[in-house]
Amino acid sequence: MGVTDQDEDGSFTWMVWGRGLGKLFSGSRSGDAALVEHDDASGIIEGTIQWEDPEIGGALGRVRIGRMPHDLHVEIRTDTKGRYAVEVPPGSYQVEAGYGQGHLAVGEEIVRAGDQVSL
Repeated sequence: MGVTDQDEDGSFTWMVWGRGLGKLFSGSRSGDAALVEHDDASGIIEGTIQWEDPEIGGALGRVRIGRMPHDLHVEIRTDTKGRYAVEVPPGSYQVEAGYGQGHLAVGEEIVRAGDQVSL
C-alpha cells in the first residue's frame, strides 16, 4: 500500500508498506485502506470460497471486493480453507474470487453500517 502527498510548493512525500517492491505506482497494489470520517460506522463482508482445486486456491486464492460503481476495491487472500472477511464502509459491493489472472463474480451486496454480510 502506498500513501503519497504533493504540496503546492512541489514537495513530495510518500510512504509504502506491504509485500513486494514497486508499490507506489502499481495499481494492482492499491486498495488496502479507505479513508473515512472518524465517526463513520462500517460493515463486514465475509464468506467461504469453495475452490475447484483446494490446494492451489488455498495457497493462491484471492477475493476482490469492489465498491460500486468501481471507485474502490480491496483484494485479500483467503485462508487455507477459503474463508475471508473484510471491514468496509457502507455501500454496494461486488465480490469476485480467483487465483492467477482470472476472477469470477461471487455476488453483489449492499452493506449498511453494522451489517455482517455473508457471501
